[in-house]
Amino acid sequence: MKFYVETTVPSFYFDTRSPMEMRSRRFWTRQWWDAPKPGAILVTGFSVLSELELAPGSKRAQAQAPLPLN
Repeated sequence: MKFYVETTVPSFYFDTRSPMEMRSRRFWTRQWWDAPKPGAILVTGFSVLSELELAPGSKRAQAQAPLPLN
C-alpha cells in the first residue's frame, strides 16, 4: 500500500496550538503515524517539500526532520 504524505501530516504532527480541535488533530495524526504499517510505502511530492520551505524556521526544521517510524 502506498501513502502520499502531504503537508498536513507534519503540520498537525508538530502543531502546538491549544484549542481542543487542534489538539485532537495532533493526537489523531500522531496516532495514525505511530501505528504499524507493514509493507507501506510513504511518498511525498516536490510541492510538499516546497511548501515546507515556507514554514517558520523552528517549525520547518521539525517538519523536515524524519518522523519516527514504527
